[in-house]
Amino acid sequence: MEYITTTLGNLVQQTAFFSLTWGNLIMIAVACFFLFLAIRFGFEPLLLVPIAFGMLLVNIYPDIMMHIEDSANGAGGLLYYFYLLDEWAILPSLICPLPRISFPVYLWCLPPSHPVQTAQAACLL
Repeated sequence: MEYITTTLGNLVQQTAFFSLTWGNLIMIAVACFFLFLAIRFGFEPLLLVPIAFGMLLVNIYPDIMMHIEDSANGAGGLLYYFYLLDEWAILPSLICPLPRISFPVYLWCLPPSHPVQTAQAACLL
């Protein structure tokens, strides 16, 4: 039982709950408002949900954006590695692969009005 309380205590201390400023609280409130607008009223949910989720992550756990040179243990934050994957053009190729790699997986990247999607739908009928 002591191990669980120690682990949970360390988790709370590593997040920004003890060092939240008024700016963090305002940004968390804005992120919750964006989530409310996106989920309840459907105001641009594909845009507002990722923005609000990123705002929550950065304000609750600020080390998630830490650069490798700024960290004590030589490991960067999660969003830093996502940035590197995007900068090196690895992440876009994983999200939407080329048709010669995997044709069925490639189809979900195309809009429904694309000729390949239309031809695929015609073949299934």
